[in-house]
Amino acid sequence: FNVTTGTMTQIGPTAAIGATEFNTGYVSCLAVHQGRVFAGTERLGNGAGEVYMFRIGQDTTWTLDEAFGANYNVHSLAVFRGLLYAGMRTLLTGTPAIYVRSNVGTWATSLTGGAASDGFSVFTALTVFKDNLFALSYEDALLDVSERITIRRFDGTTWTTVYTLDEGGQESRIQRRLGGLGIVAPDESALYFVIHETDAGATTVANEDGIILRSTTGAAASWTEVDTFTNLRGVIGFIRA
Repeated sequence: FNVTTGTMTQIGPTAAIGATEFNTGYVSCLAVHQGRVFAGTERLGNGAGEVYMFRIGQDTTWTLDEAFGANYNVHSLAVFRGLLYAGMRTLLTGTPAIYVRSNVGTWATSLTGGAASDGFSVFTALTVFKDNLFALSYEDALLDVSERITIRRFDGTTWTTVYTLDEGGQESRIQRRLGGLGIVAPDESALYFVIHETDAGATTVANEDGIILRSTTGAAASWTEVDTFTNLRGVIGFIRA
């Protein structure tokens, strides 16, 4: 998108589900890194998500960069200190993880977070703030038994948990899992995470409001709930102005 002209330009060719590009389902996240646009995909099932890359003005097709293991989909991407990070979503089995791409193009595990899941667990947002990488996750440790929201901070060496909200036994939280957004204030003074609300269902213990969390430092005990919403599922993004 060109903010000066107000025009939107398509990047790369149109790719249908099942085609060579993006053959696992749909694009869930984008990032610009090393002069390339990277796209993470999620599969409409329990198969492996993938990362593709495209050089604007040079490439005519998207190139597969990495295919992850079964039951892992790519849900978030971020560039931190010159490296590309990917937050994963598990499907039915596996432990949620964050992967990092080296400068030579190989992927490795940076963080394995939370308990193994027989439901769905996901790193919904990766956001850089004050020279740290922050990861928002929704962890369904045992389906409908032990759900929690967690924020972790990475200083380039160590991952540290800085916020946890235990939700107890709830119904499968599709909105919590698929909805999580991070944004830094325009003046860089604070980091915000938006956590979507949940729908009441047949086995839900209690419906949960959407939450906006705020921290000026990112440290533990610095996170405050600045607002709640009962109809936040429609939020799909932010723009700083």
